[in-house]
Amino acid sequence: MSTCEPRAKEAWRERLLLARAARSESDRRHDAERLRGAVSDLVRPGATVAAYMPMRAEPGDATLLDALRGNGVTVLLPMVREGRALSWGAYSGCSRMTSGPYGLREPDDRDGRPRGLRDADLVLVPALAIDRRGVRLGRGAGYYDRALSALRDREIPRVAVVHDDELLDELPSESHDVRMTHVITPLRGLLEIPVDTIPRFHVTVVSNP
Repeated sequence: MSTCEPRAKEAWRERLLLARAARSESDRRHDAERLRGAVSDLVRPGATVAAYMPMRAEPGDATLLDALRGNGVTVLLPMVREGRALSWGAYSGCSRMTSGPYGLREPDDRDGRPRGLRDADLVLVPALAIDRRGVRLGRGAGYYDRALSALRDREIPRVAVVHDDELLDELPSESHDVRMTHVITPLRGLLEIPVDTIPRFHVTVVSNP
């Protein structure tokens, strides 16, 4: 296992965020279309998927969530709570979203029953990058690591959603990191962890520290 100091992860985050910021709007739109098709093929009507509302150049867009709902899938989105915790509310469309901390858009589900990741059949996890072993690099606040720790003993698929050039050979990791079971990218679709062969999509600003 590759261990690290926090500054090693921060170096990766800086590089990856710069690469995302450099993506053209056209590339982002095409990637979102491909992800919408790939994710829609994963789940059956009646299933429950914990997802996220993409923000700040994250892969995907709201049309992915709408496509899942249109196929009869219940979509849960995160809501920030006290103590750096996440709860989950049902997504009912973009018109029924509220503003949350950190610029997050949350479902207006205050009257719904509290939900957790254990209610989901599949979890789509935002990530800055993932490596072939399933090590995920997030933004560093730890919300998802805490939420995903509840699934360590469950067989619910944990699917990191990244761009193709964000699937890497090796990332720094720490003992509290929760490994992903799968990764999905716009061009490669769904891949099971461990990934034997890494596709060679390179962004020059992303290099191994």
